Amino acid sequence: MVAYVVLCMAVGLLISAILTSMYSFIPRIIREKKAGVAPASDNILFFEHVKHHSAESYERLLLEQHQVNPESITQLDRYVISQIIVNAYLTSRKFALFKRVALLDMAAVACVLIGMALVLTKG
Repeated sequence: MVAYVVLCMAVGLLISAILTSMYSFIPRIIREKKAGVAPASDNILFFEHVKHHSAESYERLLLEQHQVNPESITQLDRYVISQIIVNAYLTSRKFALFKRVALLDMAAVACVLIGMALVLTKG
C-alpha cells in the first residue's frame, strides 16, 4: 500500500514536470519595459543582469563600458540592443522553468527508488 502511494507520488511529480516543461514552450509577448533595479556588480553579458535593464539603460551601460561615442550608435544597433533585453528575459524565464523541471524529475526518481526499497523490504 505504501509503495503504491509512493508510486502515485512519482507519477504525479513526473506529470508536473512534463506540464512545466510544456509551459516553457508557450510564447511570451514582451513589451518594452522601464529600467529595473540592476545588480551592483553589473555583468553586461549575463542574462540575469541584462534582464533588469531597459534598452536605454543597457545602451548607456554599453557606451560607458566600451567608451563608444553615442552619435555612432545606429537605429539598427538600438534594435539589436532591444532584442538582447527581450532575449535575456526569455532566457531567464526558461532557465527558471528548467530548474523547476529538473527538481521535479529528481523528486520523482527519489520516490521511485523509495518505493522500490519499500517493496523489496516488505517482499
